[in-house]
Amino acid sequence: MICHTCRTRLLFYDVGGCFRSQRRALCLLHHETCRDLLQSVEAGCYICNRLWATLGSGERNIAEGPAGRPLTRRQTITDSARDGNIPVPQRAVTLLRLRQAHNSNDHYYVDIAFCPKTSSFDPESELQCWDALFSLQICQGLQASETTLPDNTKSDSSLTLAKSWVTECSMDHKQCAGTNTMPTSKWYPSRLLDIDPPGSHSNFRLIETRNSNLQGPYTTLSHCWGFKECTSLETKNYAEMLRGRPLESLPQLYPDAAYVTRQLGGDGLADWQRESAQMHDIYLNSFCNISAAHATDAHKSLFCRRDPDAHVPHAKELRVSGRNAAYSISDAYFWKTEVSEALINTRAWVLQERILAPRILYFGERHMAWECWEKDTADIFPRGVLPASWKLKNAREQEGLDSGTPKNTHGRLL
Repeated sequence: MICHTCRTRLLFYDVGGCFRSQRRALCLLHHETCRDLLQSVEAGCYICNRLWATLGSGERNIAEGPAGRPLTRRQTITDSARDGNIPVPQRAVTLLRLRQAHNSNDHYYVDIAFCPKTSSFDPESELQCWDALFSLQICQGLQASETTLPDNTKSDSSLTLAKSWVTECSMDHKQCAGTNTMPTSKWYPSRLLDIDPPGSHSNFRLIETRNSNLQGPYTTLSHCWGFKECTSLETKNYAEMLRGRPLESLPQLYPDAAYVTRQLGGDGLADWQRESAQMHDIYLNSFCNISAAHATDAHKSLFCRRDPDAHVPHAKELRVSGRNAAYSISDAYFWKTEVSEALINTRAWVLQERILAPRILYFGERHMAWECWEKDTADIFPRGVLPASWKLKNAREQEGLDSGTPKNTHGRLL
């Protein structure tokens, strides 16, 4: 769904709120108040929800007000940004800027800035924060979206999709060759958590790999520890762990990860918290790393609920620069927001697992995503790699903003 405000701005019905900057980018006043913005987010507007996803907790708190009430403060556009004389100051808390992509008549970029904190905003300044970037491309008719999202990443369809990514990677990816089965050395961490198969009593037990005849791969789980007390392996509970315990006795994240491991066809999770010296080997020799991308601690769920329509790219009939056509609207900062700047990837220690793990399955705040050496994708684009315009660096290179930066061919370092 696209809200009335976004639709009318892109259709240019509200021409009274338009002005051109000196760079000839078309700028429009967007939402007048934070209340307007929040109402569009709650209504399920794709553009406004993707903007909201880019905002940090501080910016969201500003929008919601000190007591959870939306602010109504508006921004004044500086005189220097206007093309011509506008006698009455124009005000808004979000601004929209339309720019034509380099050497293309069918491709535009739409920037949106959230700017409630300062008394004025100058669209001329590249130092100002344009929070969201959308790709607007002419498409062949108003075709349906690439996929239909379920409302929960624990759904059967989500986990079937995840398993298809695993199967494709392990069977077909040449760049991932050698990571699709256990190494010939059959290296294992010192300890693993052995998970009962589906349909059993859903128990787990700690196994010491040096005393076990193990076959098959293992998975790893990456998550933030947070500040809440978390189950840990200690001398006083070691014997109990060896005997086995119900999965439900662990914080929520671990049964969730065990459930995913079963769905992917595995039966073991690495226990590495006492083996920091072997961390590189643990990830390097794992079959897949499950990343709890948004969970603040182990007591949070791995999975998320969502409004599917608010997070799927859209195609709309629009009039852009005087041209009527069907345009696809997609978030060019998708990978940056959902993966590169996900909570888990803001932690310094996670870098080694992003580099060493042969494949990573992310469960994020809104989406499920996948990384391996040959493919980066997500549940909204399940049949192929993400379009180049969805990668932050590629989008900026097309705009000529990062021409001096060496190219990086893999999304893990973006």
